[in-house]
Amino acid sequence: MKSSSVHVTAASIAVFFAVGCVDGDDTLGDEDTAAIVATKRFVPVADAKLSAGAASTNFGTTTDLVADYQLPRQMSLMNFNIQGLSGYVASARLRLYAVKSTLGSVRILPCGTNWAENTVTWANRPTIDSVRTLGDNDNAEASGVWLEFKLTFGTIKGNGLYCFALDQTGINSFTVGSRESATKPELIIDVSDTPVAPPPAVVYPTVPTAPSAPAIPSGYTAVYARNKGAKCDGRSDDSVALQNAINGLAAYQALVLPNANCVTSNALYIRNKSNIALIGYGQKYTFIRATNKYYSAIAIYDSSNILIQGLENHGVNTTTRLNTYDTVRGIVAHASAGLTVNDVKIFNVSGAGLLFCHAVDSVVKNSEVNSSWADAFHVTCGSNNITFQNNRAIRPGDDCFASIGYGTGYNRNISFMDNYCFGNNRVDNVRHAGGGSGVAFDGTLGGKAYRNYSERSGVAGIRIESMLNWNTGSSQQIDAQNNTFVHSRVNSEVPHPVVFIKANKENVDNVIFSNNTIQDPLTTRGIEVSGTASSSGNVIVSNATIKNNRMIDSNNTMTKCVGVNSTTTSNIVVSGNTKNGVACNN
Repeated sequence: MKSSSVHVTAASIAVFFAVGCVDGDDTLGDEDTAAIVATKRFVPVADAKLSAGAASTNFGTTTDLVADYQLPRQMSLMNFNIQGLSGYVASARLRLYAVKSTLGSVRILPCGTNWAENTVTWANRPTIDSVRTLGDNDNAEASGVWLEFKLTFGTIKGNGLYCFALDQTGINSFTVGSRESATKPELIIDVSDTPVAPPPAVVYPTVPTAPSAPAIPSGYTAVYARNKGAKCDGRSDDSVALQNAINGLAAYQALVLPNANCVTSNALYIRNKSNIALIGYGQKYTFIRATNKYYSAIAIYDSSNILIQGLENHGVNTTTRLNTYDTVRGIVAHASAGLTVNDVKIFNVSGAGLLFCHAVDSVVKNSEVNSSWADAFHVTCGSNNITFQNNRAIRPGDDCFASIGYGTGYNRNISFMDNYCFGNNRVDNVRHAGGGSGVAFDGTLGGKAYRNYSERSGVAGIRIESMLNWNTGSSQQIDAQNNTFVHSRVNSEVPHPVVFIKANKENVDNVIFSNNTIQDPLTTRGIEVSGTASSSGNVIVSNATIKNNRMIDSNNTMTKCVGVNSTTTSNIVVSGNTKNGVACNN
């Protein structure tokens, strides 16, 4: 068997990693033009599903293979014994029959072959490399169909035993037929009689020269990434060098990234650190460029007084929102305090641009999230005292600025001030999102929205609510003043007003909405205040003031300026509101 003309490590799960294949098609070499002389098909010699909920149970003889990221986790393994190949491997693809569809992405991971079908369990499973994705499919929402996963060029080196793990990153499980079913998995290999070149490495744009060196925080000493082994040449994988440099930071040290492109195949983790900084030369001058859409994040855990400043973090081109992995985001922080994000741009990540969970006493300022597939700026999990000021959210897949407290994890004292939101009405190829609000408060006790500008929001310009279907708690003490909402509710599939104050799960109380501007909405309703009637007791909105708001309706679209449901509200004050200069309080 002649090997493909690529250089990879010798192992049964060999993977070719081409730095910078950010166009979403890193699975291909030149097989599109190669002369295919044979196509070989193989079925697994062993397969099994694994369940963390039954960690010691073997499922090797079932007729299905399952992947589910939700708890309890499930994955599946397939071993293929490739024999009889002659020629050069041009391409390989894994063909699976979808018994049950999923919303999200399904991916194929390399794994060790040292397992047996009748004994493997979750507890004794082989090594699974969760970072290196060999193939994925963002269109797994249909059932009863065959799905193909093009494998990364060079995955199949020749004859031998190969293991593939089936993983899922959506919101419900994915099931395919096993080798015991009538719809067995297939590994299809195209063979050429001439060598096939690997895909070309991407060439990143030249980074302009920064006008000045970055300012190091007072009291900090600089540690330079290139002195720690990071090349940042736009070609080499800098993940290990950068991670080692971060791990080695002592208190009051700042890791300085160069005026260049730093390429990463894995997330960068800040764990159990205090008083450190990650600093670049500024937006346009320092870039972190991810090559794996599942691992684009700067991930901060159990840390305090962390500064991220002066850089751009770019994800991989994708067409689907991925919700479940922390690392699909741009910046994510858990159980951390005193975080400052300043002068940072996050571009094209598969999840939220920035997400804080269990964060306290933190500030995000002068930053931008562009083309994220979930919320641009999102705070959740009972976070407290977080301020977002002078930020930009451009074309996110959901809310621009959101404080969402699920269940009893109420957020407290969340402020959105002087921010800009545009065009959060994207719809991905499995119909996620469809747009979100410019500003959102759900499950939030104490919130401010001052002087924000939102244009072409997918649904409401602002919503203040508690929603049963999202399991979000009560919102109270919310103050929204001097905001502007232009062309709100682009998505006609969702019947929101421009301003949506809604109690659906728990009561909403003490809301001030005043001195705001609503301009040329794409809905018939300006402001709506309502609770939910129930035989077991109404869920109500109480103590809300709606006053001195200006509505400009050039196209005479609005038929209702302010709607208040008297049955499910209490003590609602409406006064001084106008439409096109004329009083309009109902």
